[in-house]
Amino acid sequence: MEKVLNVSLDEITKEIQTFQQQEQQCIFQIGKRLKQVKDADLVHGEWGKWLQSIQLDIRKAQRMIQAYEQFGDATLASCLGTAKIYEMLALPSEIDREQFIGEMHVVPSTGEMRYVDQMSGKELREVVRKEREKAGLIKPKKFVDIVPEDSTPVQPVQQTLRDMLIEAIPTLNDADINHALSNKYTLAEFIEMVCCRIPTDIEAA
Repeated sequence: MEKVLNVSLDEITKEIQTFQQQEQQCIFQIGKRLKQVKDADLVHGEWGKWLQSIQLDIRKAQRMIQAYEQFGDATLASCLGTAKIYEMLALPSEIDREQFIGEMHVVPSTGEMRYVDQMSGKELREVVRKEREKAGLIKPKKFVDIVPEDSTPVQPVQQTLRDMLIEAIPTLNDADINHALSNKYTLAEFIEMVCCRIPTDIEAA
């Protein structure tokens, strides 16, 4: 293993941060070019096949395009890593991205005020979820200390699954899940609905 000699921790930290910023800029530049190819249909309907040829899956390509569209012009985004950029893709569309990054936010689990660049990934996820709740995109989490005698264990499990699905797929909402339950969707039908909610542009493949 190569030894690190005569290099301070501050120097190494700055170098890592520089590379992290370069990685994030690469995401924006790749997203910009992917959007150009897709919008102009330069691959003549062979979007999925072309992505495979450059070793990109459709979901990742879509996230890169969204990152460019939402944060490519946000100056403050240059100080954030790729993971935080991807986490903020789920923010409601009406929220100004530059303003969101530049303001302090309350972290729901701790009550502390933090800027985005000071948050952990978990804290940012909480803040994004709270913004989605305020916008009416998802229902607030319910914390129940006492389980009524006539309740069954399946209810909290269902609520947990709902939360997991909605957090994993931002375009899925509580109304979709209620619709599936009320219409007694089979597992296959539900999976098909979920797949349709993921913006992967599969139809263009």
